[in-house]
Amino acid sequence: MQDTKKLLFELIRGEVCGTSKEACAGETVAQADTQNVENAPPAEACDKLESETLAGLYAISKAHDMAHLLAEALDKRGLLGEAASEGNSFLKQRQMAVYRYEQINYEYERLCNAFEHNQIIHVPLKGALIRKLYPEPWLRTSCDIDILVPEAELKKAVEVCETKLGYKTEGKAYHDISMLSPGGVHLELHFNVCENIQALDEVLGRAWDYAIPVEGKKYEKKFTNEYFIFHNVAHASYHFLSGGCGIRSVLDLWLLRHKTVYEEAKVKELCAACGLEKFYDSLVLLSQVWFSGAEGNGLTDKMEKFILDGGVYGTIENGLSAKPSKKSGKSKYLFSLIFLPYKDMKAIHPVLGKHKWLLPFFHIGRWFKILFRGISPRTKRAMRVNAKISDEDRKKVGKLLEELELL
Repeated sequence: MQDTKKLLFELIRGEVCGTSKEACAGETVAQADTQNVENAPPAEACDKLESETLAGLYAISKAHDMAHLLAEALDKRGLLGEAASEGNSFLKQRQMAVYRYEQINYEYERLCNAFEHNQIIHVPLKGALIRKLYPEPWLRTSCDIDILVPEAELKKAVEVCETKLGYKTEGKAYHDISMLSPGGVHLELHFNVCENIQALDEVLGRAWDYAIPVEGKKYEKKFTNEYFIFHNVAHASYHFLSGGCGIRSVLDLWLLRHKTVYEEAKVKELCAACGLEKFYDSLVLLSQVWFSGAEGNGLTDKMEKFILDGGVYGTIENGLSAKPSKKSGKSKYLFSLIFLPYKDMKAIHPVLGKHKWLLPFFHIGRWFKILFRGISPRTKRAMRVNAKISDEDRKKVGKLLEELELL
């Protein structure tokens, strides 16, 4: 059987990064010249793929929301037959990705225009800007739109979204208002970019210090390139702690480092300020292993397995394996389901940020809800998974997080 993982990264490199390493015939992946990737020839792929290999590529790429990108790469090389069931699955994902992009981009432009017209300062986040670094913007999918506004202007921004654009408010979390457009596009209207992790939030809480004007706009701003890279790394670390950050986060980092002008020392300074320097260095190396053909090490091998197993947002298994590493055992995890930590309760009920004394009352309300409505299916599944995870697996994940200095 052909090496599915090797072929996966070969195809992504050829489609997005412009680097070439023959992965199909079993050749050794050589060191790539990361300074001249723009001039590298397109990737070489196999003349023919086994059905089992194609199915394997579809499974892993779909888990990471990249099946559309693989569809484009395979189709260009004539490796998708119209009659093949796997080929049809790939092509459907590509059609859906183009549709999702058009839908999200339409709403994104409506939002930015409305905020500009109504004199609301705003900063587009994450995918809205990163997709410009891809060969085609639809190749970088996202499930929602993320825009940051000053907390003092949040009420006005919500009103504009509701009254002028037809959005409906769904709820409020510790860093955003969740809204839905008439066409079903999800908006996270951020009033901060914090992740509810104290060490990260000491730097993420100063995001506006790094917001600079956008040329030709009066009210749209953007982060400095260094802070934008840092923010994406910090967000990736948040997902990593929850069970995995997905291939896309690593690819985004590779593109940001190769296609934007920035000062590496400033990025590392921001990462060091919240304990992310080791994670950043390791994520950079992993991006070079996957997309530049660099040599990895034992740590990147562990990260690769953790990320590939986790899918685009991680898995319950990965996330729960990490939690006892911080809470020292299954019993404390079960205890935490009954008495959610303050930071988690604050994420559900933002008012606790200003009135911590209300915490016992919210705990009691939660218990009554569980008593009369029962435990949610997700919590039940988490409890079942938690009981089955071996101590050995917990130790492995704990050691990985310790090596990355994320604990």
